[in-house]
Amino acid sequence: MRLMLLFALVMITSCTTWDKNDMLILGNEKSDKAFVYLHGLDQDSPSEQELNNRQILNRIGKELDVKFLAIRAIDHCPQFDNKLCWPQKTIEDLHGVKTRLDDVTQTYNIKGYVGFSNGGFYLNEAAQQGLLPSDTNIVSVGAGGTYNADNANKVPRTFIIIGKNDTYQYKPSINLSKSLPNSVLFEFQGAHEMPYLELYKAVKQILRN
Repeated sequence: MRLMLLFALVMITSCTTWDKNDMLILGNEKSDKAFVYLHGLDQDSPSEQELNNRQILNRIGKELDVKFLAIRAIDHCPQFDNKLCWPQKTIEDLHGVKTRLDDVTQTYNIKGYVGFSNGGFYLNEAAQQGLLPSDTNIVSVGAGGTYNADNANKVPRTFIIIGKNDTYQYKPSINLSKSLPNSVLFEFQGAHEMPYLELYKAVKQILRN
């Protein structure tokens, strides 16, 4: 399994571009349409799960003529075994990450944001605080929660993708979908993972509108 994932990383790296900000561009790098991708909690070197996520994004990008800007976190969270993460405990944390995202993606035509696990939690919280454009789209994978009713109308259209066997995030994700007036829920047979088919459907629907 490790050998296959190592081969996949070599293939992805050889078929994609690293830009000046050390941001991996997956999918069709020549497309004029882009999505920002935030990974989940991770070690300093990409984990097997992250490599698999990149494979899926690369495939979808090529099939739907879009590129994914895979940005690497630079912060470590002590509460999560010092893994790489997207800080979101305070409004200052949220603003700090958003400023960096804007800096490295300002020259791209951003159609939406995709977040897996911790990346999805960041997007959910940033949206509730009104930090994301109201006309953008969020795809939150494996990241649930609830919204304060007073803030729900600030949130852009959100696609919630969750595995029925995700022990910790299934029910919170269902609650999240019920909390938002503009959400689309995709459930799949799986656990805490990024599924190809449901993500493909969400991105295709975003590009269609």
